[in-house]
Amino acid sequence: MTRESLATLEEEKDLTGVRLVKKIMTHQIVVEIVMVMAMVKVAQYLAVKEHVVKNTEKSDKSKEKQNDTEKQKNTIEKDNSKRR
Repeated sequence: MTRESLATLEEEKDLTGVRLVKKIMTHQIVVEIVMVMAMVKVAQYLAVKEHVVKNTEKSDKSKEKQNDTEKQKNTIEKDNSKRR
């Protein structure tokens, strides 16, 4: 083999290595993007879950207040009817 053909073979090996590194880096970038997308989905799920829990707690509290108010009204009506 001549020096030129050996140099060409070395360049091809280098290019193959570079291509391999590019593929690996591209794969790594894709994996990172997928992981970020998964984290976003989990964050969205948790945010929705927290929102639902807060709204449920608020509705429970408002129902309790409404029940307390109704109890007070009933108590007042009973007291008024006893006075008559």
